[in-house]
Parts: sequence; structure tokens; C-alpha cells
Amino acid sequence: MRSLNRIALVGIVIGCLVGMTMAQEGESEATATTRNMRPIVRGQHFAVASMKAEATRAAERILEKGGNAFDAIVAGQAVLGVVDAAMNGVGSDAVLLVYDSRAKRVYSINAEAIDLAENGFPVGDSLARAIAASPKLRKYLAPGKWPRSTLQGTLVMKDGQPHMVLGTPGADQQVLLTMQTLLNMIEFGMNVQQSIEAPKWLTRAFPASPFPHTMYPGDLSVESRIPEAVREQLLARGHKLRVTGPWSDGSLAAIVIDPKTGVLNAGTDPRTEASAWAW
Repeated sequence: MRSLNRIALVGIVIGCLVGMTMAQEGESEATATTRNMRPIVRGQHFAVASMKAEATRAAERILEKGGNAFDAIVAGQAVLGVVDAAMNGVGSDAVLLVYDSRAKRVYSINAEAIDLAENGFPVGDSLARAIAASPKLRKYLAPGKWPRSTLQGTLVMKDGQPHMVLGTPGADQQVLLTMQTLLNMIEFGMNVQQSIEAPKWLTRAFPASPFPHTMYPGDLSVESRIPEAVREQLLARGHKLRVTGPWSDGSLAAIVIDPKTGVLNAGTDPRTEASAWAW
């Protein structure tokens, strides 16, 4: 049964694409001007990328046995709940973006589901902690309202078709890391692996999502690979700069489709144990 073969999904910690040939802008080999810490993993039919090799292997086996992308995502996420329990688990964070090629629509599925019995509806892990800290928050939850969420599983569309999927764990860091990775590819012409490995920056200047919503005005951390001249300019602009290790900020995985060949290009973060597989 391969009825979902043209559905693309991305989870917060695992991404999977099923091979498609479509007219999107892809990455160019001409952009590979620097040596990557890891190679790009390429395939014509399937590609999987996740934060743990065991999860990638589980998703790979499902696809090899004839499963679809959704089956692979569920298997990979289940394994992550075992090998990386502190960051994953049944009832914890999960987000899926599903592209229905026939209907040409994107569906978002928020699979966070804890505190169901007490609240009468599923809420995310971060939101549940906020409710526990501020019980009055419960009365403000209602249909049509959008509670704040840090989940950043991302499906990028171009000309009405899937172009790339990417994701990262990390609470409020997710939006910053996702944004930088996207800009590296779209604005600076990097390939998927280069965009992931490029030096990153993070900030705590905005109130944190988890209670008690701490913030540190002017805070900015940069990896030490960011040039000294850039750091000096940031300090001159008033940022309270912290310099972290050369490979300390990030945990990304992404898959990009090459429009000319239909090849799926998977990239993973050398800052973590992330791994990719393609066929």
C-alpha cells in the first residue's frame, strides 16, 4: 500500500521525504566552495534524517519494507522515545506537517498530548508546564485561540510544491536555528549541509516560552567560528556578547529536493549524533 508515497512529513526531531520529481529550485553543486564536516546524503526515492542513528535506521527499515513516509516517521519517533527519552517520548513534543499532493494542501498536526484527563483536551508539554505554574491560564484557552508554541517543524513550499523539510529540537532556539538555516540556503546560496554547519547565533533577549518567562535584554551568544571583526561590531552595537564553542549551538536536520535530477539531498548537524539515510 503506497497511497501516501507523495506525502512529505517533518517532525520536530525527525524528517522524512518520499521521492518526487517536481519543478522547484534546488541546491547547486557550484555552492560547495567549502569542505563540509559531513557529506550530503543523496537518494532518488527516499530520504530520512533524524537526531539519532537508531531512529534513522528504524525509519529506513520501514521504507525498505514498503511502508510510507508516515509509517517511517512514527517508527523513528518511537525509537527516539527510547534512545533519547529526555528529549522525546509518548505524550511529549511532536509536530507533523503533511502535504497532500492531490488536494494541494498542507495540514499541520500538533501531536503533543499530555494532561488530557485534567484539562479535557490535549495540550503541549510547554503549555502544560505553564498551566501548572499559572492555573488561571486554563480559563483563557478556547477554540480559535493560538497558544504560544516553540515547535518549528518546517515544510517549505515553492510554486505550490514541497521544496524542503527541516527541523530541530531546542525550545525557543528552534525558530532562531531554523531561520538561520533557511536564510543560508535562500539568501546566501549554501547547500543543505553547508547551511546546517555554518556558525550560529542565539539570543535570550526575548521572554522565554517556559514559565517563568525569563529574559536577558541584550543577550547574544555566537559560536567562536564567527570572525572576531563581526564580534567587535556586535559589541559596538550594544550586544552583551557571549562566545560559545565552535560547534555548540544547533541540532538540525534537513532534506532538499533537486529539481533538475529529482534527487533528495539530506543534511545533518555534526554538533549532534544526527544521521541521515537515502536511497
